[in-house]
Amino acid sequence: MLTLIVVAVVFVGGVVGGCPSRDGMVEEGHTTTFGCLTCTCGDDDMYTCRYPECNHTETVNPCLRYSSGCCAECLEYGCYNQYFRGHTSLVPLGRVPHPTDPCVTCSCHLGHGEVICRSVMCERPKCANFRQRPGSCCEYDCPEEVNSDNTAP
Repeated sequence: MLTLIVVAVVFVGGVVGGCPSRDGMVEEGHTTTFGCLTCTCGDDDMYTCRYPECNHTETVNPCLRYSSGCCAECLEYGCYNQYFRGHTSLVPLGRVPHPTDPCVTCSCHLGHGEVICRSVMCERPKCANFRQRPGSCCEYDCPEEVNSDNTAP
């Protein structure tokens, strides 16, 4: 909690007269707010100012979007993504597409804080000279096999 104390003692006719304000003097106990800052004129003729105490949920996941207001709350959590793009980025919860490998699935879960990637294990294709279909995982094209006598099976 951040506490800011502004000293403002003013003597009016030789008598302490509360705390100064734009409109003159305010009485002891007078409270005013400036955005999120609440200030009260104390019996020592000084303002004591405080920001509100906010209860924030602790999580390892970074917050991607906050609500407005003095005690902003996280509206959307995400994860740190360090697996691709050459630098750390923040991504929302859920599935995260891998940019180059369709056989890698990545996801961001609340409570982990980082993207977790796993490779999919595919069955070996039935032919020897297979080609993986572009943009797909575990899908292959098998060109016609050629026998040793150069005829198709």
